[in-house]
Parts: sequence; structure tokens; C-alpha cells
Amino acid sequence: MLELNVPGKLFLAGEYAVTRAGSQALLAAVFPGVTSQITANETIAVTSNIIAGTWPADDHADWRFVAAAVRLMQDYATLHKAPTPPFSLTLTTQLAPNGDKLGYGSSSAVVVAVVKSLAQFWQLELDLLTQFKLAAVAHLYVQQNGSLGDVASSTFGGLIAYTKPDFAVPAELDARLVDQDWPDLAIQPIAWPADWDLLVFETHEQANTKKHQAKHYQADFEADFWTESDAIVTNLITAFQTQDYDAVTTELAFNQALLAGQLPDDYITDKLADVLDLLMDMEAAGKISGSGFGDNAFAIVENGKELPTLPGILTRRTALAPAQ
Repeated sequence: MLELNVPGKLFLAGEYAVTRAGSQALLAAVFPGVTSQITANETIAVTSNIIAGTWPADDHADWRFVAAAVRLMQDYATLHKAPTPPFSLTLTTQLAPNGDKLGYGSSSAVVVAVVKSLAQFWQLELDLLTQFKLAAVAHLYVQQNGSLGDVASSTFGGLIAYTKPDFAVPAELDARLVDQDWPDLAIQPIAWPADWDLLVFETHEQANTKKHQAKHYQADFEADFWTESDAIVTNLITAFQTQDYDAVTTELAFNQALLAGQLPDDYITDKLADVLDLLMDMEAAGKISGSGFGDNAFAIVENGKELPTLPGILTRRTALAPAQ
């Protein structure tokens, strides 16, 4: 049996800007994530602790991400004349307990887990960029929107700077797309300082990124939003590389202010507002992660520093997934 652990993600900066091709974001891959176990089998079967039934016997909507990833992997292996023996795959995750998503990119982590498991089981010897592209095509085909930064984070692990490619939503699951050049795509691993810890504040108020993006907030951004966001991410990359905690604190505050000034008032829920107040009081680096409107926020602290707990919010010190 082959077992893999695939992390979830946290957007640290640039999460709205990266919805446009050529813009960049900073993401951290975090545990817990998705655990996959794969063995040889007489037929293909996939089970999950958060999706009822077994795929493909129960090929309903909740299995669409898994189905897309499996079918694309089969087509890609066939395209490259590699055998695709049947298998039994089990996917276990704590990223969406009781079906309640927490903002860690559970669907993208599941797709990446399928890709990585089959790549190893079928001995395809795929590099990380190819694994990312396979998971990205499958995920984008099903979801029909998104930056794919979450897919990159779960694929590469660690801390990455990610630039969205100029890549249209695929009309079909075409394995040939994977071997094509994707203009603007860039994924840069960045070392995480050894004495910095990452804290996550879970609000357990589910945010629906797709729903909020459907309100066309992107169209309302001022013209200089994109350049300002990219400049912040660039400065953050340098700050992490030089382990300049004060600069990280400043740039994350700039990014938070930039988003708050562009998005509707309900972007910052009451619980997220409490977290931002705490970060300011404690002079700690951090901000809202991802789309806002719920889910979570994060803090970066030095030397194991503790932060006070907040009512109704689960605070936990999370493990940064190692870079692949």
C-alpha cells in the first residue's frame, strides 16, 4: 500500500489580485490535509470520509473533482503510453469535518492527492510542475473559476510565491493541455524562517469564494489595485528571504488595508474583526486569509510566542508542510 499526505493551503497575501492572470500571491501549505492510501485492485474504486458512497459506483455531483482527476490521469498516462492498472484509493481529510469547509482548499487538496497517488502508483515519474498542471486542469474544469493558487500550494508544499497563468477554463478534460506552455505561470519556493510559527484562527463561518467572486468584486477594483498588490507580495518575498519580521508585519498590514478599502464591508466579519484587533494590539504579523467573509485568519509569530484566545474562534499552531 502506498500512503501520501497532501497539505491544504493558506493565502497569506495577494488572494484577490491573483484572480487575474499575471498577478501574484503568497501561499503557505499547511497540515492537516488529505491522506491517501492506494493499492492494486480488480476494478477502480475510490472512497472518502467526507463523500458518501464509492466512486464510480456512486458517480454523483460530490465526486466530480475526484472523477475529473482520475479520468484526466488515465488520459494523460495513455497519451504517454503508460499502463493504468485498476486501483483502490481511500481519501481521508480533516479539512472539511462534517462537510463544513474551513477555508484550507479541501477540494484542491483532494484533486492533488488523486494526481500524486496515481502518478506514483502508475510509476509515471512526473515532476512537480506537471503534477500541478494535471491537478489544475481537473480542478478548473469542475469549478469553472479560481486562481489555482490552492492547487499549486498543495502540490509544491512549503511557502510559495505564485503567479497565475494566462490559461482559460478548459471546455473539456483534454490531457494535451498539460504538456503545453502556460504563459505567465510562475511558482517560486521560498524558505520559511526556522524560528517563525504560523497560527490559524478558525471562525467556522463558512465563506463561499465562488459566490462572492460572482458578485464581480474584481470589476470594482481601482486601476492601481493590481500593481499595489503585486508590489506588496514582492516586498513580502524579500522580507521572508531576509527574515525581516517587521517588514512582514508591515506588508501584511498594507495588504489587509488594501483589500478592506476595495471590498464590501461584510468582507470583515465580526469574528475576523476581532482577530485583526488582536493582531494590532499584539503587534503581530497576520491578516485575513483568502476570500474573507468567514473561514479564517492567520498570524506569524516569532520564537513560539503565544497569542490570547478569542471567544468563538479556534486558534491553533499549524504545521507548515515541507517543500516537495
